[in-house]
Amino acid sequence: MNLPSTPMPSALSPIAEQERIRTLDIVRAVALFGVFLMNVEYFARPLQAPERMIEPGLRGLNHALAWFEYVFMHGKFWTLFAMLFGMGFAVMLGRAEMRGGDFAAPYLRRTAALMAIGLAHGVLVWGGDILHSYAIGACVLLVVLRGRWWWLLLPSLAFLAAQVAWGSSRALFTAMIAFLMFAGAGAFVRERSAAAGTARRFPYSTLLSWTLLLSAIGFGVLWIVSPGFVPLAAMVSSALLGAASFSLRPAGLSRLWRAGASIYLILPLAISATILLGKLQLSTPAQAPPAASAAYAAAEAAAAQAASINASGSYAQNVALRWDYLADMLTSGEIYLLISVVGMFLIGFWFVRAGAIGDVQANRGLFRRMAAFGIPVGIALALSSAAFYTGDDPAKRDQAFLAANLMTVANLALSLGYLGALVLFVHSREKLRLRWLAPAGRMALTNYLTQSVVGTLVFYGYGLGLRMDRIGQLALVIGVFALQVLASRWWMSRFHFGPAEWFWRAATYARWPPLFRHRAPAAAIAAESA
Repeated sequence: MNLPSTPMPSALSPIAEQERIRTLDIVRAVALFGVFLMNVEYFARPLQAPERMIEPGLRGLNHALAWFEYVFMHGKFWTLFAMLFGMGFAVMLGRAEMRGGDFAAPYLRRTAALMAIGLAHGVLVWGGDILHSYAIGACVLLVVLRGRWWWLLLPSLAFLAAQVAWGSSRALFTAMIAFLMFAGAGAFVRERSAAAGTARRFPYSTLLSWTLLLSAIGFGVLWIVSPGFVPLAAMVSSALLGAASFSLRPAGLSRLWRAGASIYLILPLAISATILLGKLQLSTPAQAPPAASAAYAAAEAAAAQAASINASGSYAQNVALRWDYLADMLTSGEIYLLISVVGMFLIGFWFVRAGAIGDVQANRGLFRRMAAFGIPVGIALALSSAAFYTGDDPAKRDQAFLAANLMTVANLALSLGYLGALVLFVHSREKLRLRWLAPAGRMALTNYLTQSVVGTLVFYGYGLGLRMDRIGQLALVIGVFALQVLASRWWMSRFHFGPAEWFWRAATYARWPPLFRHRAPAAAIAAESA
């Protein structure tokens, strides 16, 4: 698909260019704090442990903090962070279109560099890396926006073929991710001959998208009748990507956010529907099925081994553990995260292409509606999820899945609500509020990596090996982030980019950009800081 022909305003008026960048950086810094507050829990426990929404045994203020974080923070700022990455991709593409220059090579180098940084972070520092998922999502984004239908049909067929041939989906996930990355790279290398909005004599693509979607429903029914025959989530995801790609072909900016929201929501809704439909056919068991209990026991054993390595193992042992964890995620757990990332990328893409971020004053009504609708609806959904189930009983895995999927929906509503409220607050006066956070947002990649370094050195055995309750974790996050804000202000007063951002920019444009700032006249410095 050719992207919407509506150009992005070159000056992004009426907001000055410097203020516009600061607005995004302020939001990015706030999201970075929220991500750190969520990640600190995972620094303090093994990533291999079964997901527990609120740890059992917490009392008093620790329980209150865990509950507050789960309802108001958990997953919300990660979702917002992904949306901001989508905005960055849109800005990059918009500038390339205005210049009339080549976008393919820089974009692909940018994506490859992000993948390399993410994999290095995931193996050498901390296994809970998100950057490699962003890199994969950036390639899938190209497929959705500019791809051909058969690029999205082939992964579905590959899923089915590998499942039938090997009875396992592990090799399948690897093949799908690799293929989507290849297809994403090809999306810009290959020239498109049709112009945007060109009428077709017969809507073959629309017909095929519905065929894919109906096929996914059929596979879903097969999965319910014969569990394990085919991964339902993978089939639905591939089909939905195809459907979204076709729905985006006609011009229309509103299709971007609608497709993004649909892609984001398809997996939690599909999995929840599968669980509920499965319950219609099965009698309610008194205890967990043997297979589920065995899987849970195996997960607990793996978590115990990981906890031992985290607490007393060497750095090399932890690197090996992280390598195994990342490899397992890439081959079995990546699909859920990947689809969520692509959905948020599209929504962020829309905010830039529609000019909402570039002209806040003209779109204050939009941000008010986002805050007025997203925050109460998101809180209601999050509270419902917390009230529904927060335990870890293997006999109640279905309840845990349903609660988690409900929270995933709440995350979308709350992240949009938070964005709307934050943008309104930042622009509530003539001068930008929270400008002191902007340098931390400009160094978001460096600060994100630094948070992982600090977190692992604080909690892992090859570092300090400390144990903290929720109160201590909150104090750690606030203290470290405050230092990052101060360090970022000092660094950005002397350099153009953060260290990681400098490397990323160099890889993107295939040349080293200037790093050091030249001394500006005192009057200019005073005017900028006023």
